[in-house]
Amino acid sequence: VGLKRMFGYIGVQLLAALIAAVVIGLYNGHSTERAKDIVESLGNSPFDGITTGITAELLGTFLLAFVILMVATSRHTAGNSYFGLAIALTVLGMGGAFNLASPSFNPAVKITGVLEGFSGTFLAEESSWRAFGQEFAYFAHNFVATLIYIGSAFAGGALAGWVFGKLFPEDR
Repeated sequence: VGLKRMFGYIGVQLLAALIAAVVIGLYNGHSTERAKDIVESLGNSPFDGITTGITAELLGTFLLAFVILMVATSRHTAGNSYFGLAIALTVLGMGGAFNLASPSFNPAVKITGVLEGFSGTFLAEESSWRAFGQEFAYFAHNFVATLIYIGSAFAGGALAGWVFGKLFPEDR
């Protein structure tokens, strides 16, 4: 049952990321200026500052997941009325601490950001295969870095779960 629930949760997160990407893509649309920026960015290495991004994703996701586990799932804090405030302040603090790395602290949010470019170009009225190709080239260029960031966020969440389980074995 545990493995089935885990894959169900991952599936729902991926579906939510895809739906969010389509909505944001429809909202933002496509412009030639944006396509120019994407093509120009192909000359930049996707690994500039990757250590900063990895650290921000790993630590940020760890802290957020750990706070959520502590205030929303632990028996020690059952029935509290401050869980929303604690989670919001954690996100606010990490956003300020890691703002230069633009972390998401959530793999689904990072996936949504990657897919947003596709949906905006592919679904826009003035969309062309050339614009879609430019978006795909941008995505492929940054694919490895994106996978590393997503992996860092997954690792941070897994580490938070492991630490929480070790500190509070009665809450498993």
